[in-house]
Parts: sequence; structure tokens; C-alpha cells
Amino acid sequence: MSISLPGALWARRLLAALAGALLLPAAWAQQHIVIENLATLEGPAGERVIELPIGYTDGIAAGAVDFDRTARARQTIRLRARTIVAEGADFAPATAGSSCTAGVDYIAFAGRDITIPQGTPWGAVKVPVTVCGDARVEATEHLFVALECLSGALCTERSVGIVTLRNDDGPPAVSVGDISLSEPSSGTREATFTLRLSHPAPVEASLRYQTEDGSAVAFACRTTGTLVLCSGDYHARSGTLTLPVGATEATITVRVLADRVREEDERFRLRLSAPVNATLSRALALATVRDLTLEPLVGSFLLSADGPSPAPSPQARTLNLEWAPPAGLSASSLRTLDLRLQGLGGGGEFLRWHRDGNRWAACRHSHGTPGADSTRRLTRLDAVCRPAPELAAARVRQADGRLLVTLPLPAAAKPAGYAVDIGTADDFGNETALVHAGEFTP
Repeated sequence: MSISLPGALWARRLLAALAGALLLPAAWAQQHIVIENLATLEGPAGERVIELPIGYTDGIAAGAVDFDRTARARQTIRLRARTIVAEGADFAPATAGSSCTAGVDYIAFAGRDITIPQGTPWGAVKVPVTVCGDARVEATEHLFVALECLSGALCTERSVGIVTLRNDDGPPAVSVGDISLSEPSSGTREATFTLRLSHPAPVEASLRYQTEDGSAVAFACRTTGTLVLCSGDYHARSGTLTLPVGATEATITVRVLADRVREEDERFRLRLSAPVNATLSRALALATVRDLTLEPLVGSFLLSADGPSPAPSPQARTLNLEWAPPAGLSASSLRTLDLRLQGLGGGGEFLRWHRDGNRWAACRHSHGTPGADSTRRLTRLDAVCRPAPELAAARVRQADGRLLVTLPLPAAAKPAGYAVDIGTADDFGNETALVHAGEFTP
């Protein structure tokens, strides 16, 4: 006997629902029997037993996809189980036999009686099926297990379970999935790609992998004059991954860098290639790095301009800036500090302090200026700098976790006022923030 699914599935479900609702109102007091589907690897040569759990549902939920698996049998239930050859466009039939001989995928049975006592939990009673392993490379195959209700419950189309036997012979097919992660607030974060095998590797296998830039770019350094400029969103990786015998999955990690820059989400790729003792079913994965949402201001500032400074001339003034870093960022961890004095020098110039040597430089961004909006973030800290001996009297020190800057202002610069922006940079040269600190009038 054979049954075709899912062609008859929805029609039978509809008829069962109509019969229960219109013709058999008393049937609602009885539970309907559900047998769960099961997918498994066919396994090596020999036989093994798999089990399909039996459950119960009220008639009104018989057409549901999800069930209450805390249900129990409300009365004693008697069933009869049998295997059925699978038919239909969606199913490749497994071969039945009376024993696990050559070419047989499972041992057929009929007339197997099952008794479920009252109060039995969902899944406590199972239907055993013996499947036969082999070493043939073949397609995924199916068989059906049907239950007949003798007493205590009603059987519907959900009382037919589908067993899927997946081939596990020959080289496994390897696939890699897309991932998504938030950009780290500082330092690095690992982006982990998971590789899955269609079945356990019968022998040791290997493959090559390599990251590729998208809108996210790999960390790199370049030399401009006497400066070495470094930037990037992640550390590139490439190499060979070995899959040991029996492996079903593996991981590849890529370090993503923090930049604390307000920007669009960025993406890079991982590509698999050159499989040995394996095949590739999905060789390209996309990593999406979600941008952090930052407040417009980073930390807090106190800004003042003192009376005439002793240096470099009696007419010069001194700018005092006190910066309290935000949570998660320490002043002692800063490598550079940028000050942009609007009205001092050209529109794109700023002053950069280097912790190494406690020295200052006059710099200009090589790709533009922040413009009128002083809270705008620059995507990279690419700049051309020159030594600034005229700032020899400037001082940067730490006190109580705060950064204190004393900066003599040029006597020749006498604008109506100064707007001060402060920026910081991480160890990779990426700008972490550029925010408005305050204004004052000389």
C-alpha cells in the first residue's frame, strides 16, 4: 500500500476539520494522535533503530503546526503502526525489506500494536523503526510511518510521520553561513563564521579560506612622507582549515576593530575554496558589522581662557581644557589628542598631541575638513603633519582620571572667538570621536 504526501495532506486535513466541526461534535472530547517527523543520517553498514515520538492534541488544534508538548493522554489509547512506501514529487522512496541486506534502506513492518496508558506524557511512547546503513552515494530518501487509532483517540493526517534518510557516504558538502555582529566599543571583537558539513567527514578533509573587502576594509598601513598611517575595519585572514575525521562543523574567526565612528553598517566576506575530500555547497558568506550608536558628545569638557600668558608673549592668551573621558575609555589609554581651534590657521588645520615624547604637531586632514557641523565624525584619521616647535610651552597632564591641556594661543590670532573641538585616536590611527568641546571669547 502506498500514500502520497503532501498532495492529499491539506485535503484530508480540511475534510477532517469539517467532519469534526459539523458532523461529529462529540469528537472534540477525544484527543487526536500526532506522530513527529524525524530526519537522520542513514549511517554506515549495519542496522540501527530510530524512534518517532507520539503525541496528542485536541481536535480543534489538529491542523496546527506547533503543539502543546506538555499534553498527556486523557484516557488509555490503543494504536496500530505500519510502514508505508513514500510517494510524491517531494519524496524519494527508501527501499523496504525484511532484513538489512544489500539495497535495503529499512525493515518494513505492519500490524504493530501500541498501547498508551492514561496520563502518559507527550513523546514518552515512540514508534521504533530499523534503518539499514550502506556505503552507497545516493539521494536523500523517505519512508512513512502511519498510525491507526483502535480506541481512545482519533487519527488524522498528522498521524502519519515522515522519516528522512540523509546520505552520509562520499565527501561531505561544506557550507558557511552569513553572520552579523555589533562593532566593538573598544579594542577588537571576534566575528565567528560557522562551517557545517552535510555529514561527518569519513576521512580527514581540508579547504582554503580568505577574507575579502566589501564596504569594510582590512587593516593596513601606508607611508606618507615621514608618517606611517594605519586604518581598517578588520584584520584580514587566509589559510587552510583542516577537518578531522568525524567533524560535522568548524569555525573561522576574524578580528573586527573598534573605531567609534558614526557610520553606515559595513560588510566584508569570507570565501572558501580548494576543498580536499569535501565539496562546497555554499562557499561565500557575508559579515555585517553594525555601527554603534554614540551620543553626539563624548565625555565632558571644561573650557576657559586665562589672562595674559607668560609665553610666548605678554599679549598671548592661554587655553585651558579639561576632558573627562566617557565610560569605557580611559585618558591613560589615549595615544593622540586633537584640538581644532576655529580661527587658528586654515579651516582644515588642527593640533595633534602625541603621547610618545609628549610632543605637538600641526596637521591637516588629507581628505577634507569637518565643515560647519562640529559634531561630524571623520571616517579616517588620515592627516599630514609637521612638527610644531611654537607649541613647546603647551602641556598635557592627567589628574584624577581627567586629561588637562594648557595651550598658549598665538598673539597674532585675534578672532572674535574660538570654537574648540576635541578628537581622539586609537592605536590603529582610526578617529574615535570629533566633538564640540566649547567656545570662548578672548
